[in-house]
Amino acid sequence: MVLLNMKTIHKLLDYLIVIFILFSLFHVPLVFAAKPPAEYEVKVAFLLKFPVFIEWPDSAQIVGSSPLAIGIVGADPFGALLPADVSPEEPDFLSFKVTRITDKEEDLSKFQIIYIGGSDSNFAASVIEKIQNKPVLTVGEGKQFLSAGGIISFSLENNRVRFQINLKNAKKSNLKISSQLLNLANFTIK
Repeated sequence: MVLLNMKTIHKLLDYLIVIFILFSLFHVPLVFAAKPPAEYEVKVAFLLKFPVFIEWPDSAQIVGSSPLAIGIVGADPFGALLPADVSPEEPDFLSFKVTRITDKEEDLSKFQIIYIGGSDSNFAASVIEKIQNKPVLTVGEGKQFLSAGGIISFSLENNRVRFQINLKNAKKSNLKISSQLLNLANFTIK
């Protein structure tokens, strides 16, 4: 497995955002000259870039110089791709503190982002219930994740990473999602 530094991941995500915008405007097939990035490399890049497009309420105590807290609950598909501490290599990038959560009694509301691994929608719903109406961005995988109360769900379509957004669930968590991110989403539930 190839490890990418954060500068490369952020540049990769910026590159992917431009490609998605061009694709949505012109609907032309994309051809990569180089080997395309692996699925979870792309998902890590998205996960680290999502906060730029999310507005948390003041009560979430998001401080520009403090690392954002990401909690991984359930299956961890990222492994070494998402280290415990992610420091920005450029001033306009965010820093992150990543915690793999194994304690079922952990206070999940202290995280700004919770990634819920696995495909069990009942497990996802039980985790989301613990942070219901709290300003926490929940990210997972599959269409059932959005039905279980999740906000952003990854999917793989035609070997491309896509994501869907449930605005209704975001509003319940008092999170505002930028129109730029909504435009990149494969679909949005309002």
